[in-house]
Amino acid sequence: MGDAVLRPICNSTKHQVPKVLLLDSTSGSTSHGCSSTTLANRATLCLSSNSTPSQSYSKSFSTGVFNDSDCPILASSDMVSLPEKACSGRSVDLRPDPGFANPSVGTLASVPSIFEIDSLAPPLPTLVRSHTLDPEVVHILSSAHKPTTNKLYLSKWKRFAIWAQLKGLDPITAPVPEVLKFLTSLFNQGSSVSTIKVQLAAISKFHESTDPPLMSSRLCKTFIKGASLLRPPVFHPAPPWDLDLVLRALTSPPFEPAATCELKYLSWKTAFLVAITSARRVSELQALSIKPPYLIFHKDRVSLRPNPSFVPKVCSSFCLQQSLELPVFFPKFSNEAEYTLHKLDVHRQLRFYLDRTQQLRKSDQLFVSFSDNKLGQTITKATISKWIRDCITQAYSSSNKQLASSIKAHSTRAMATSIAFHSKLAISEICAAATWSNPHTFISHYKLDVASRGRASFGSMVLRSVFQ
Repeated sequence: MGDAVLRPICNSTKHQVPKVLLLDSTSGSTSHGCSSTTLANRATLCLSSNSTPSQSYSKSFSTGVFNDSDCPILASSDMVSLPEKACSGRSVDLRPDPGFANPSVGTLASVPSIFEIDSLAPPLPTLVRSHTLDPEVVHILSSAHKPTTNKLYLSKWKRFAIWAQLKGLDPITAPVPEVLKFLTSLFNQGSSVSTIKVQLAAISKFHESTDPPLMSSRLCKTFIKGASLLRPPVFHPAPPWDLDLVLRALTSPPFEPAATCELKYLSWKTAFLVAITSARRVSELQALSIKPPYLIFHKDRVSLRPNPSFVPKVCSSFCLQQSLELPVFFPKFSNEAEYTLHKLDVHRQLRFYLDRTQQLRKSDQLFVSFSDNKLGQTITKATISKWIRDCITQAYSSSNKQLASSIKAHSTRAMATSIAFHSKLAISEICAAATWSNPHTFISHYKLDVASRGRASFGSMVLRSVFQ
């Protein structure tokens, strides 16, 4: 077969096949396709005479690299070492996540960079695998999770599959105690409980567990409870930045005058004001459309709705029916102070933004790029998040103040709802604005202690007694 270093092993007169990993979990070799002195006892080399990929599942899980074994014909030659349990005959390109290391087995530097061995492949999800289903049914079932969720689960599965292979285990049928041992290694490396929960959910999706399912097993549930008590979630109730300072800065240069300031600052300010007055997620801001009837200017407010093709994080009728209703602010000012406050009017800001971006627009999306190489084009959620962070950072810089810590665009959601709650706005209205079905989410995850400054007046009055 010739020299196979860093190349596939194949017979040139026969069908070409993908790379084949010759596994040696003890030698730590990093060669690809080269046998070592520990070439194993019994194994199966899967050589396909049909190069057509599976049509049933690979299309549905577009974020992964799937080749189901129902299409290719598998040879029976014994050549490559596999774990003791039989494997499903699927192959996948598994590139290890950078930075993952397990102190008990060493770092991934000793692991081949490409895994194409059957036992590491993500199989069909347990729900799909337990039934004989039409490919179109599989496609719909796989759409139960968003592509980003599928991509995350595949990444987590790869991480577990690599760990299991190094332990000589089949990740599909690994015993629950071994799964918990893997989760313990993540816990010992400092992973949060929420990260471990996501990892367990990803494993459970593909794991061939007995009744009850892996996620519902008593051992796993008790493990998560114990991890939560040993490492409780940290919530920082103090506001990460000063809303008053930012709003004051937005009424002066470089954010004003809105008719002539740099488009960059106009875009930043518009994104921030929409975010802070709506308390919506960045994904919802990115989906906002300027086409009627998704954007309507009323005398006392602005109504915005996302593009109808947008799927929110929580796809419920409650969330889908909630529009963004943004108020006017001092539309009829009578003095300089009121005119300054009017500069925070979202109605006014959107008018200026739409007018100045009208000629360069190449999209109906509300927010478009101001950079030269993508002028007028649609922008991503990450870009809108950066705009909001840059707006807050610039406001501090213009005020000659230093931010105490790094900030996230999502903090506007907590800041807006906490300020509204402190101002005695009904909790039902806060939940409706932020698209929360009940107050528990706000109280548990978003409520900030914005009233702490006011409570300091108690101590101040005590000290003032010396002058009485």
